[in-house]
Amino acid sequence: MSSSRSSKVKIQANKPARSKASNTPRSPIRISPSNSQQLTVKDVKEMEKIEKLYPDLAGKSLVQLRNMKKKSIDKFDYDKSKYIQAYIVLSEKDNTTRIINDYKEWLQGQISEAIANYETNLTEIEKETDDKELAVREDIQLMYENMKKRHIEEIMEVETLRQISILREQNREKFDVKTLKKQSQKMAATDDIDAARYYKNQADLLHEENIIKGVENVDLKFNKILDKLKQKQTFELSGLQNKLQDYLRDVDSLQEEQIHEQQKKLLVFINHNLQKAINDGAKVLIKKDMMATVNLELRSFVQQFLKDQNREYILEAQVSE
Repeated sequence: MSSSRSSKVKIQANKPARSKASNTPRSPIRISPSNSQQLTVKDVKEMEKIEKLYPDLAGKSLVQLRNMKKKSIDKFDYDKSKYIQAYIVLSEKDNTTRIINDYKEWLQGQISEAIANYETNLTEIEKETDDKELAVREDIQLMYENMKKRHIEEIMEVETLRQISILREQNREKFDVKTLKKQSQKMAATDDIDAARYYKNQADLLHEENIIKGVENVDLKFNKILDKLKQKQTFELSGLQNKLQDYLRDVDSLQEEQIHEQQKKLLVFINHNLQKAINDGAKVLIKKDMMATVNLELRSFVQQFLKDQNREYILEAQVSE
């Protein structure tokens, strides 16, 4: 895997591919099985030749063809009536194989186009996911930079307060030091210079000790403050990292949902067209007892076609109604 651009689903389950000869897939002609003979390759070619001359014949039942023949005669269009009669004769033969082959070809075209659209949609989804992930990372990076800047400022503020406190300790003279200095001055006032110098020296030593202890206490105090501050900052950084992972999981989850939705739509489309092929084939099948064979052949074809395309996963299990 920015603002999400909605994927436009290009799989249209209700709009199958159409042939140039007619607006529906070519369907064999329905007739009673009493005159059934097997259609030959030559017969099929002859029917296709007639269909090219008169596309409106394709997919018509025997009753419709006879009505069309009558209308042609009424209009003195004897050429067309002759071809319609030839088409009727050819249509009276067993058309099971032709139905199977025609609808296999039709299904292959429909499914191939649907898979191409499916792949296009997946590419769009992947690009959208990448854009969203990039936007998330950029947002988090900006938050991180701002947080890092604030953390540095917080630490600098603590260190500044530390230095101020140290200066105070260094310049602060405690009561015991002041007492020794006063004692030194008293000794000097009585001309006891040695004693005065002794007390002054003791006062200086005590002042140095007080400074060292004071600075140590300041350091101890601010080290604790820094420890707490760093713990807080570490927690904030960890929270930011967790936020990034949560956002990325949301992006991935949305991608999985979108892909699953595309797979569902593709599966519905395939099943819809498979059932349409079976139903339409049944309407024009001459030998009705071959319907089970047509059904099985078309279903098996779809499964095998997807397997050959390494796309068995689309069906999730098997092609079903």
